[in-house]
Amino acid sequence: MIRHKALFLIGDQDMLSNYPKAIHRLIDYGMIYRIVKDAGHAINHEQPEIIHRAIQQFCLGNNDTQNTM
Repeated sequence: MIRHKALFLIGDQDMLSNYPKAIHRLIDYGMIYRIVKDAGHAINHEQPEIIHRAIQQFCLGNNDTQNTM
């Protein structure tokens, strides 16, 4: 179980992960997640600006309810 705040970033084109199942588990546990459009498994390489912004906002405590980026 994750005890500290965490941000999960998931690419909507990720073919390596079963992200629909993962999202259900994240929702069940009340975790913070974002689905990154037009990104696969290597989201930090495919959408670096979006990932950078998401991490900055998370660290600043700006965690809105929008889950798609």
